[in-house]
Amino acid sequence: MPEFPSISHFRWSSSHPEDQFPVEDPATGNVITTIQGGSGAEVDAAVRAAHAAFGCDWRWRSATERASYLLQAAELLERHADELAELESLENGKPITDARDRDVAFLIAAFRFYGSLVDKLPSEFYQTGATYTATILEPLGVVGAIIPFNWPPVHLGVKLAPALAVGNTVVLKPSEQAPLVAIRIVELLNSVLPAVSIANDTDYGLAAAIYTGDSERAFRVARRLDVGMVLINNYQRGGLTCAGFWHGTGPTGCRLGQRASRAG
Repeated sequence: MPEFPSISHFRWSSSHPEDQFPVEDPATGNVITTIQGGSGAEVDAAVRAAHAAFGCDWRWRSATERASYLLQAAELLERHADELAELESLENGKPITDARDRDVAFLIAAFRFYGSLVDKLPSEFYQTGATYTATILEPLGVVGAIIPFNWPPVHLGVKLAPALAVGNTVVLKPSEQAPLVAIRIVELLNSVLPAVSIANDTDYGLAAAIYTGDSERAFRVARRLDVGMVLINNYQRGGLTCAGFWHGTGPTGCRLGQRASRAG
């Protein structure tokens, strides 16, 4: 089992004590480590970095290149599967066997699936006499991925892999209850991919807000992130109404998302 310092600092950590939060072992209640989280300034910096990676690099790579990167990522994640399963079990409480054979296996499979698929997606080409028309699918830009505490590897797989495959960059907001495995996954991905960022804004902690049905808070964060799309796992009235829900972050997109949540 890995050893952690009393306070863990990361690339997008702030220097403010008020941004710290503990990560506990649910089996014992002991504090595994205290995360030096980020403030709004770190979120803004992470988004700017992701915009730069998108505009200068990732969006211009061919589908074949992106496919190769995702398949390399799957191989790397598979080599670290036991480590990731131990981390998830430590902070989340899930049995290691379930974490390894289900959650981490799903993460690896997601990167393999989208890496195998993206360079085979068809475009559209029309010939109408002397006129030719082509439809080209383009990435949206920066994707904000906000995940809850349960099954972090699964949530990362379904949010990161498809977004990266089609040329988007990603800023990830992990749960405060179980951020360690998400942070480690991003560290591994960053050794293969140049286009993933992680920001932990404790003022806008999404996991608890979403699981108590506080959609308004989720949409305030979406607006703050100023990104192309946001994925939110949203529970309403005890039932799952919006899972992996995509919505635009502008005023229209947020209003549509609010109506969709209330309608569930």
